[in-house]
Amino acid sequence: MQQSFPDAARLQPSSDALNIILKNTHFGDHILKDAKKVKLRIDFRYPIATAVIRFGEAYYDFILPLRLSYTNTAITDWLNQTSPSIKLVLADPVITDQLSILPFTLDENEREKLRVNIKEQADLSPLRLGEIENQIYADVNSFFRDH
Repeated sequence: MQQSFPDAARLQPSSDALNIILKNTHFGDHILKDAKKVKLRIDFRYPIATAVIRFGEAYYDFILPLRLSYTNTAITDWLNQTSPSIKLVLADPVITDQLSILPFTLDENEREKLRVNIKEQADLSPLRLGEIENQIYADVNSFFRDH
């Protein structure tokens, strides 16, 4: 059974990237070292797009609903980039100003689907968004099948 760690990472949008900050209390400092083993894809099956992140070690694999506000200027700036990226960011637990960063570039199709998804989230109430997020976490295993 796949685990879900909703508190293992947080979203930090900036004008040039959507940063997924990995909490170093959960992830080993080696987790981003082998870029070939790390995979990120965006899943659009729910009204909240979901980042699916896989590592070389299944224990660390997780999903993260992309609950984003289209009124946030950083989000609109990021989506308007020629090649918008999502970056996994991990701070070194010992050297606080050292970061490991692994970028993933979205293709045009992913960018447009995400833009639409974020705009549609604005029409949903906070209560409904919370319900959808709970459904996503309850369905965590399905995100890792056949991928």
